[in-house]
Amino acid sequence: MALSIHSNRWTIFALLIASAWIAFIAQAPRVQSAHDSIASRSSNVRVDPAGADFPESVTTETHSGQRVPTSDSVNTHDRITIHVGTSTSMTGPCADLGNSVLDGIRASFHQANAEGKRYRFQITAMDDAYDPAKTASNTKRLLADPTILAVIGNVGTPTGVVAATMCCQTDTLFLAPISGAQILRTEGAQTLQHFRGSYEDEVLASINAILRYSDVSADQIGFFCLRDGLGMAGFKAACQVLGQHGGIPPHHIPVGLYARDSLAIQNGLADLLNHQRPPRAIIVGASTDAAKEFVSHARRHGYRGWIICISFVQTDSLARVIAVDDRRVIATQVVPDPLSNHAIAIRYRDALKDFSQKSHPNPASFEGYLLGSAWVHAVESLEVHPNRKSVVQAVENIFAGITPVPWLEEFRSPQNPDGKRIWATRLTSSGVQYETWDQIFASEAL
Repeated sequence: MALSIHSNRWTIFALLIASAWIAFIAQAPRVQSAHDSIASRSSNVRVDPAGADFPESVTTETHSGQRVPTSDSVNTHDRITIHVGTSTSMTGPCADLGNSVLDGIRASFHQANAEGKRYRFQITAMDDAYDPAKTASNTKRLLADPTILAVIGNVGTPTGVVAATMCCQTDTLFLAPISGAQILRTEGAQTLQHFRGSYEDEVLASINAILRYSDVSADQIGFFCLRDGLGMAGFKAACQVLGQHGGIPPHHIPVGLYARDSLAIQNGLADLLNHQRPPRAIIVGASTDAAKEFVSHARRHGYRGWIICISFVQTDSLARVIAVDDRRVIATQVVPDPLSNHAIAIRYRDALKDFSQKSHPNPASFEGYLLGSAWVHAVESLEVHPNRKSVVQAVENIFAGITPVPWLEEFRSPQNPDGKRIWATRLTSSGVQYETWDQIFASEAL
């Protein structure tokens, strides 16, 4: 957990190195869809979905970058409005995930505002289309606004590193990025806070389950990943775990790669299928659109093994491409079942229904709801006026257990006190089903 803000300078140094690498990658030629081109010409500002009702929880922006307050955006009914910002993926390859997370955040704020808390809560959302260059521009605009007290819920590792660097440099809280990369989990960085499991946690849980509950051996596990911070973080974790379990060196692990901002997964898939020992289980660290392409092409080429996607995918969207008789596509999750009878899950579903009739419960929007609720809880716990400095300590108190939040205990791993809990879901043509690992593998042995 975070220790001291003075150690931020080491975090900044590490993030600057990562940012320089990401800037280099961003200059490489990219495949840009017509949708992305239109998005870039529209200044990457937030656009509300048609028909959605956002009376209390959001703020729009003009093309000039000036915020246009909604009718209750400042000190309405003697309640001060607390503003946060996000630069996230509302178009591009991670749009499904970004919009789902954003729906959850908005729903939590809408619920808090309706319940008459001490403060009102709003979010200014800007679209970066999973492009680090746009993230930098958006985050600069957000941080220039003194009323925005934190940046929350950014989707992606390369974009998250950029935003985290800028937030650390200004001692601004960067809360709960939708990324499990280790670079965004630096010990001693008080302005970086999260509650989701890391990619290492997810890969470790997946490999342990494969080896414990299936007949797949350590040398029959492969990896397909994005050639960026997301993919490399997951592959590094896989190398460490497989090395510990079976003494398998990294160069013996079947691996397929694909480029960021591309859906050209065929070469990476071919590398896996043509490996001298083709994997019987493949762990996938990819964006939602790329994961959909990978699953579709793998099955089309006759691959019938296990495909286990880490939580960077929007599982509802991925489930739509799965064949009726396919029960071997799995996704790890960093939040519990949003359809359970747990009190926080019931509150989430009520909030989502009240917020928008068009939104349906799913793990991604549940994660957004939980991080929004954590933010509300932290701000409401303050005994001093909220500002950028005081909210950093308030959020740290929540994650350290000083300010108790009962549902946060769900995220502590019973097997690994230092890690976060990971859940498993089976993806089928009928949707997403939470199951235990032994249930998943027991009925579908290869």
